[in-house]
Amino acid sequence: MYEIRVTERIQAARQRVFDAIADHEHFFRGPDFEYCRVTTEGERDRNGLGAVREISVNGLIFTEEIVRFEPPSRLDYIVRTLVRASGKAVPLRHQSGQMQLTDSGDATEIEWASRFEITIPLLGWLA
Repeated sequence: MYEIRVTERIQAARQRVFDAIADHEHFFRGPDFEYCRVTTEGERDRNGLGAVREISVNGLIFTEEIVRFEPPSRLDYIVRTLVRASGKAVPLRHQSGQMQLTDSGDATEIEWASRFEITIPLLGWLA
């Protein structure tokens, strides 16, 4: 099992930062991102608990589900599927992804963590 952990400080109020990262279709922007769309809306908030989003980046398509949604402090997700644009599945077992936001003076600190496993026998660690 592998874990990635990144902490970033953003000079903005926590609610504003949370609103920006929870808005999936606008959060994922950049030269490598092809699209991000909500395929299933959340229970109480379009991007909230139960929402399913599809993200296409660098020839990979992720399907993620929001499993915890606590504005303006926390958003957790699980990657349910990962496939290449060709349709071939990538052997990934995603345990959890989370974004935790805390106040840091007049800024917001975001801690992003993701735990996963590449399930290719003997070679998964190379990926």
